[in-house]
Amino acid sequence: MSYDGGRRALIIDPGDVLRSGRVVELILLPGIVDVDGLPLESRPGKMVGPAAEVLRYQVSLN
Repeated sequence: MSYDGGRRALIIDPGDVLRSGRVVELILLPGIVDVDGLPLESRPGKMVGPAAEVLRYQVSLN
């Protein structure tokens, strides 16, 4: 995982070939702050254990 400041993007390398139908899950933990120093906060009703946010993507290779 790395951050591209020019593109303001988080770059994730899954370390394996992404196969259609698989789910990629990103678990963002508390402690992440933005450029203004504001912390990442969980969305109301979306707290998942110790994670601040969980993003899930289903791979679709067309």
